[in-house]
Amino acid sequence: MELRATMQRLAKADFLHGLGIAIGSQDVSFVHVAKRFVNVSLLSVKTTPLPEAGPERFEEFARVLGIFLQDMELTPDQVVLSLPRRAAYVSRLIVPETARDVLHDVIDYQSDRLLPIAKEDVYTDYVTFDVGTEEKRIEVTLFAFGRQEVDAYLATLQQAQLRPQTVTLSSVALTSVLAFCHASLQAPCLLVVQDDGWMELDSIGGKRLVASQVAPLAQNVTKVELDELLAQTLMRSFPGV
Repeated sequence: MELRATMQRLAKADFLHGLGIAIGSQDVSFVHVAKRFVNVSLLSVKTTPLPEAGPERFEEFARVLGIFLQDMELTPDQVVLSLPRRAAYVSRLIVPETARDVLHDVIDYQSDRLLPIAKEDVYTDYVTFDVGTEEKRIEVTLFAFGRQEVDAYLATLQQAQLRPQTVTLSSVALTSVLAFCHASLQAPCLLVVQDDGWMELDSIGGKRLVASQVAPLAQNVTKVELDELLAQTLMRSFPGV
């Protein structure tokens, strides 16, 4: 019986259907993927406009989600919800290596300084990277989402009997895709994404998200202005490159 249960778990891990949901400022995208051992297949993709705000936004989200689930004709094994970069606060800090065992407490203490709103009103997560050679330190990238908006999306998914295994940021999701599609990617990379009059700038180095920022994009922006913005972003994220 134990062997059979183990084989069932292994089979499920090697063969599963996943649903990716990417919320944008004015639309939502659904992606149905299937994994078979090391092969990942893209089965269907759909992008649908959403109202910018108000109850109508979540009503339309629930409606188009139901249609996509019907088209899938199955219940996904894994669900990932990606929220737009503009909906998140991103900050960074560097702490000494000696703080590794109490890192969560350090981040909790520093969050009031790093975030523009009270920590009670946000969901937070973070990723860490080791930096330095002689004097080792830990670089922390902190992500924060407003609780009210996240809870509204989770409630809609719960009504559809879905529970996301991951709630992530568009910057992190795009970095994961880029690292997966370009296995040999090691050199510094700047990912530029346009979203409803804004531009998301994701600095990626060594297959990891180094920094992320958003900037308003004027309709009559010139090439010189864009070049200057990109150059400043690269210099901040990758000094000396």
